[in-house]
Amino acid sequence: KVMVKTKVTLHLQPPTWGLPSCQPDFLQVLTYCKLADVNFTVSQEAKFGGSAMADGKGDMPVMHIENCEAVEGVNEIVQRLKTDGKDLDGHLSVRERAEAAAFIAMLQGPLQTALDVEWYLNDSNWFELVRPLYTTGSFPGNWILPLQVHRRVKAQLGVYDTARRAR
Repeated sequence: KVMVKTKVTLHLQPPTWGLPSCQPDFLQVLTYCKLADVNFTVSQEAKFGGSAMADGKGDMPVMHIENCEAVEGVNEIVQRLKTDGKDLDGHLSVRERAEAAAFIAMLQGPLQTALDVEWYLNDSNWFELVRPLYTTGSFPGNWILPLQVHRRVKAQLGVYDTARRAR
């Protein structure tokens, strides 16, 4: 299998608030790799997208497999690990897999939306807690990235900056 003999690097956001990362997707990948006994290293370097964040957008973990491709996103990384023999769900029954899928859907759906609303739409949370996480890189990324992420998440939530459009 590919994972046994090759070097795997996970490109994650830097540790925050006493956690290896503050983003649920990054924590999910890190936890999966540890539980699946994947031999990996963690990097917070600007390998993808020219920013201090993993994929240049700052919200997606990236797994780089030596002499191979980069895999972006939680579902893609987990699927690749399963394909390479690191399937943590392999022993589960059909019912247990369905329950796990339902739980994941809840985490990635309404609970993620609630988290996004609190982090990106609550001004005090955005300015005091979340925005500083995106300003750790170097100029000009530390100025551009927070604005890009904030706008993208607001658009995903269906919230648009009407004052900006009026100009």
